[in-house]
Amino acid sequence: MKRKVNFYTDEFKRQVVHEYLSTNCSYSELRRKYNIQGKSCISDWILRFVEKPKSPQEITMSEKSAEKSVREVELEARLTKLEKELAYERFRVTALDTMIDIAENELKISIRKKSGTKQ
Repeated sequence: MKRKVNFYTDEFKRQVVHEYLSTNCSYSELRRKYNIQGKSCISDWILRFVEKPKSPQEITMSEKSAEKSVREVELEARLTKLEKELAYERFRVTALDTMIDIAENELKISIRKKSGTKQ
């Protein structure tokens, strides 16, 4: 025998959740009143539709991320620019080292300055 599956609208679910929160009705009373079959439906709806209170730490973190000052935005832009420049310079140094290595091997001359030489 197939079970009948009830589909409830979000508006209906919100109404039941609101009634549960505003009155002293229990889950079972509301289930009987609205002919809701599932035993955990109302508790699931409460978890879904009621916003959890945030901890003080979560509030400060979300406020900080939402309220970035102009200075912070400028600093972040500068940081990304400097990171790109650093990546470019690293690539450039690697290319120059490779070029010097090739020149030293093929031309058989030492190009790099020897450590400990007098100037």
